[in-house]
Amino acid sequence: EPRVGRVERHSLLRRRVDGLSAADADRIADTLCDFPMAMELAAAWLRQTARPLDTYLQQVNSRVSSVLNGSPGAGESQQGSLFAVWRLTVDRLGNERPAAVRLLELCAYLSPEPIAHSLLYSDAMRNRLAEETGDESVLDPMVMGYLIRDLGRYALATVDQQSGSIQVHRLVQA
Repeated sequence: EPRVGRVERHSLLRRRVDGLSAADADRIADTLCDFPMAMELAAAWLRQTARPLDTYLQQVNSRVSSVLNGSPGAGESQQGSLFAVWRLTVDRLGNERPAAVRLLELCAYLSPEPIAHSLLYSDAMRNRLAEETGDESVLDPMVMGYLIRDLGRYALATVDQQSGSIQVHRLVQA
């Protein structure tokens, strides 16, 4: 995925995070090596958690440091940034809704192409999710809707209401 320019990164981040200054958009983009998917995940995280930016960037930097060995090239640095932001997001969602993380894993396993809502809402899928997570609330289709919503809310998947599908980004599947 290509890097984005200064104008694009400001636009991407400031559209998604209310009140974000240009300087803070630069700090986020610099930390994430201008990697669009990582910035999308960061914006979703900041929007959903209202965590202070400095705290968030410290967590990302800490995770990136633990992922990278030595002095990485640009590609490795981008990959490390993406992994760090993805891991923070998945960990947060796992604390809130462990069944949503398991649903993400199942979707990542199933297909890089859009997955029909009819499959996700099926009795078989809800029973499997309840069995694997020990959370019987997922048997309720309304709760399954909350799980799908949460995946979209944190930018871990694209939820397309019009086509009735959900799609996990190919990089998340790796």
